[in-house]
Amino acid sequence: IYHTPNAATQVLCSWAIRDSSDIVLEPSFGACSFLASSRNRLQELDCLDPAQQLFGCDIDDSAFLNHLWPLFDWRDDLTERFQSGDFLSVTPDVFP
Repeated sequence: IYHTPNAATQVLCSWAIRDSSDIVLEPSFGACSFLASSRNRLQELDCLDPAQQLFGCDIDDSAFLNHLWPLFDWRDDLTERFQSGDFLSVTPDVFP
């Protein structure tokens, strides 16, 4: 397991996410540093509900419990946007 430092994810997300309507897919979200930086960047761009534009997958179930669920409001329905499993073995139709 390799976690990307927050400073690096902030720089990359600021560069990659250019519009408030951009959609982000994190194929191995782990500790959620890319998702947190993506959410922050979308908020900077005046996105009204950044959580709805974030999608991801992770093979480690503890990533969901320890990192993903605490990152978002408990009212967000994350079950369709975030998949448990190996990103390389899922098909695009698993995401809405």
